[in-house]
Amino acid sequence: MAFQPKKLSEPIRINRLELKNRIATAPLMTNFATEEGYVTDQLIAYYEERAKGNPGLIICEALCVDFPEGSGFKREMGAYDDHQVPGLKRFVQAIHRHGIKMAVQLHHAGVSTSSAVTGRQPVGPSAIDLPGREKPRALTVEEIKGLVSRFAAGARRVQEAGFDAIEIHCCHRYLLANFLSTLTNRRTDAY
Repeated sequence: MAFQPKKLSEPIRINRLELKNRIATAPLMTNFATEEGYVTDQLIAYYEERAKGNPGLIICEALCVDFPEGSGFKREMGAYDDHQVPGLKRFVQAIHRHGIKMAVQLHHAGVSTSSAVTGRQPVGPSAIDLPGREKPRALTVEEIKGLVSRFAAGARRVQEAGFDAIEIHCCHRYLLANFLSTLTNRRTDAY
């Protein structure tokens, strides 16, 4: 089937999510949040400029669910605390005013972060040396269970804030991808 540019401007329904067109903006890390992961006016203004392109969906940058240990960037937005919900809600409402849906990435950097960013040793499924990275500390089973709860709580928070879709960020050697690869996961337990 040949490419049909006209299709890009047509609405599309994905389950219960209806988009006004088939154009989505990919996530880009801005580092415009506060150092504690709260939304700023600069961050909202940046995304409102992106909204002027009139996509059907904006996928915003990653939100950390486990601060500071899971932060991949110094000024990464967060979804780790209920106090962040009002700012996230203000952010989503600013984009919704343009008739655009918002998706969000929930994130834990895992072995891809550094103590320079978090002030702590990176964590991962296993304590394996990786080229160009700090050696991570292996997570305990209890810590893994806690992280599952943090992702769930982050999902609840972004839903309360009004995001239309959630993406679980599972690439770039981030934590969840670390569990899927034998390069970074040599565990012998259930994980």
